Amino acid sequence: MPKTLAQAKGFMAFIKQYNVVPVAIAFVLATAVSGIIDKIVSGLITPLIGLVNPTQSLAELSYTVRGQQFMVGEVIDAVINFLIIALVVYVAAKAIFKDDSILEKK
Repeated sequence: MPKTLAQAKGFMAFIKQYNVVPVAIAFVLATAVSGIIDKIVSGLITPLIGLVNPTQSLAELSYTVRGQQFMVGEVIDAVINFLIIALVVYVAAKAIFKDDSILEKK
């Protein structure tokens, strides 16, 4: 058997054994969901929160101390993004593993 054919078979066995394809699919979907959530936060949630301060949007909220600008709004956007993504992942994991004990505390 040629060396390249043996390597190809070994590679395919690796992919099957370690479930590489489902992980790759999950990665692609997670990237897409992250983009959607980012747009929801920046296009809907941040402007709604920004209604409290009508002079500027929340994403533009910043403070200047001794000539240094602190972009507080960008940090708040990032935290909101993280919390929503974490919630989506948690709900999806609970739905997928509802009969499994992976998520249960021991």
